[in-house]
Amino acid sequence: MIRKYRAGDAFKVRVQPEQQAEAVTWAAEFERIPAFALVEKGNDGSAAGEESGNGGAAAGDGKPAGRQWDGNGGRVLAVFGFRIEGGGITTGREAECFALVGIDAGRKLIEAVRYFRRYIPRQAVRLGVRRVTMTVRRGFAAGARLAGMLGFSPAGILENFFNGEDYQIFERAEKQWWHKRH
Repeated sequence: MIRKYRAGDAFKVRVQPEQQAEAVTWAAEFERIPAFALVEKGNDGSAAGEESGNGGAAAGDGKPAGRQWDGNGGRVLAVFGFRIEGGGITTGREAECFALVGIDAGRKLIEAVRYFRRYIPRQAVRLGVRRVTMTVRRGFAAGARLAGMLGFSPAGILENFFNGEDYQIFERAEKQWWHKRH
């Protein structure tokens, strides 16, 4: 299920090896931006995002609320965020999308793709954004596929973008908001 981000969710994602170098930096960023989490339902049948009254001390199925478990018996599989560049909301500004996807997200990622494929243009229109970008470490094929599934198109290479690594930049521009079925 998709739910609003809760403090610490990004730190619970078991990221793919290709995202490990950037995971800590971006996980901290999720604490400051509007974000969502893809959460797998817990073994006790409750949705991971439901309040269980246990205060997050332990999962409903007896598992500890530590790494990956959200405290309600579910696992945080991925987190997604959206922020305006420059921090201000003004017409013509750009926005960035962020995602940390767990190695165990698998087919559950389809739910998130469907949700965010619609969310991105709606949020962009609401905020007066004309262009949304997403960066993916060059050679990270799964990340590039995710960008494509979310409606982004390749826009170029950013050399030495993060930790000396090249990243590919993907974009969705205003003219692309509604051109594909979402």
